[in-house]
Amino acid sequence: MFDFPVIGIALVPATQGLSVLRDLRVIPMLSSLRRVVEGFLHV
Repeated sequence: MFDFPVIGIALVPATQGLSVLRDLRVIPMLSSLRRVVEGFLHV
């Protein structure tokens, strides 16, 4: 498991990345990626 400080540090670039992705309008790709991730988690 990750440590909470590591998660906090990772959240900063993650939120910036999300804002960039929102600007690029790649929401359909994100939804398909989420489906792939959910598929891996259910294996």
